[in-house]
Amino acid sequence: MLLKHKRSKLVLSLIETPGFGPSSMGPDCWQPVLDEINGRIKKYMSEENSINRRVVVDHRIHCCVYFLSPFAYGLRPVDIEFMKNTCKLINIIPVVAKVDTMTTQESKKLKLKILEDCEKNDIAIFNPDLFELQNVIAPPYSVIGGDAVVYSEVGQKIGRQYPWGFAEVTNEEHCDYITLHDILLKTCIEDFIEYTDNVLYENYRMNHLKSLDLNSSIDLIDTSMSEGLSDKERLLRE
Repeated sequence: MLLKHKRSKLVLSLIETPGFGPSSMGPDCWQPVLDEINGRIKKYMSEENSINRRVVVDHRIHCCVYFLSPFAYGLRPVDIEFMKNTCKLINIIPVVAKVDTMTTQESKKLKLKILEDCEKNDIAIFNPDLFELQNVIAPPYSVIGGDAVVYSEVGQKIGRQYPWGFAEVTNEEHCDYITLHDILLKTCIEDFIEYTDNVLYENYRMNHLKSLDLNSSIDLIDTSMSEGLSDKERLLRE
């Protein structure tokens, strides 16, 4: 997918994982996804260290939109395992799916429980403050999958029709689709790439070098390279 904004062009690649879940793939269903993420990082590292660095193509995954079940009270064991093993490699945005199956209060309680579980299990998720985003709510977000279109005087509405009303995808009182859409396709595209490259990848690379015992004195980027950085860069590396 080619995105264009003024004079800027960006190729956006989407990767789906259909069938992901313990019911169909067993308790270690997250392992193939983790292997794919690691494989792409290792390939990038190998190409970066090659003689001809001019042709390095970045196929790393910069952001993961991780959908959570609305029927679980918080994070399931598989969610915890996946997010714990990937949050140091990619930016994770947790999203509650099918929020139209819940009341507003139930949705709020579930989001708070998800945040509590993330903090309890040391899971780092997307934080708008890192990218200096103002008036942007923090995740987890919630979305509705629309399967109907309603036409009115103000235009068309996409959502789901129920006997008691219409759950609208783009209505911010119903779900967070607009916020998620803007973060992914407008405000944070370059920030995700920058954070992946300057923080997540650098820490991964340095840990990899440490594991090879090439230089046991190498320190993580968030402690060794803080001098001389701007406030924004220092915050990104923390």
